[in-house]
Amino acid sequence: MTYYARIDRRKNGIEGIDFVTCKVCKIKKDVLKRHIKVHNITWQQYLNLFPSSKPTSEVYGKIMSEVRTGSKNGMFGAHRFGEENPFFGKKHKKESLEQIGSNRRGKYIKEEHWLYQKGYLIKGILNPNYGPNENLKGEKNPFFGKTHTDETKEKLRSHPNIITKGFLGHKHTITNRDKASKRMMEMHLTSLWSITGKNHGVFFHSSYECMFLEICKRFDLKVERANKFRTAYFFKGKRRWYTPDFYISHLNLIVEVKGWETDKDRVKHKQFMKKHFYIDFVQVKKDDLKQLMNLLNISYDIKTFEGVTFYCENKVKKKTVFF
Repeated sequence: MTYYARIDRRKNGIEGIDFVTCKVCKIKKDVLKRHIKVHNITWQQYLNLFPSSKPTSEVYGKIMSEVRTGSKNGMFGAHRFGEENPFFGKKHKKESLEQIGSNRRGKYIKEEHWLYQKGYLIKGILNPNYGPNENLKGEKNPFFGKTHTDETKEKLRSHPNIITKGFLGHKHTITNRDKASKRMMEMHLTSLWSITGKNHGVFFHSSYECMFLEICKRFDLKVERANKFRTAYFFKGKRRWYTPDFYISHLNLIVEVKGWETDKDRVKHKQFMKKHFYIDFVQVKKDDLKQLMNLLNISYDIKTFEGVTFYCENKVKKKTVFF
């Protein structure tokens, strides 16, 4: 069935037979179980909210059952064992084996081919690159007994792409790769314009978020980053991505910490709440943080907080007042 025929069936069809409508966004689909992932909920959660819903339409189910089962299936009989398998006891002919070999080596493996002329398709002594490319051992290797000079060792030590000073032409070990990834992460975090760090293991990327985590610590609230609620939204005709700040699981609450709000923030928050209607959404602004910190007698200086590590200490030293 073509794509346009499916669209006509949705327009002029019957609910449940020709199509199934999503009760969250009111869109018509053939397969509803696959579409539910857009709203970031499982099929079981959707059934708890709307128990009378069906995963697929009846017409689509009949079409897919005919395609996937029986002789219409392209792999019919391929997964059978023994004499039941139609390919049991059969072998490739010489012609098919030669064709398979030519397809693997390449169709134009001749002396006229440019790779053959450069010696990439030749093996053994006839290859002009014979020696270093063939991984020879012992005296046959042209680099046998040779070592790096002092000049090359200094160049290797001072090269910007090389991280460890003891690197002398060998491959990076697992520990050096871990060091490289940590350094790259620190460089990325320090290059951000806002203050970044961790407050008791929870990442923050602004001073207001650090203050909010300090308030949650006083109330013994378990907070985590809301990265799993990353959703798409549309602003000025373009598709963009939005990830909320924090998620409190036992309250089923998403918290967005904002110093100031723009038109773009209003649009993405509205679309997010429409998609995730089953979760409570709260926005904590600058004045709300100030009132809570005054009530709990918390200082505005984030340097005095315990259990906080900063990725950019220079920015914290320069900026002392956040209100």
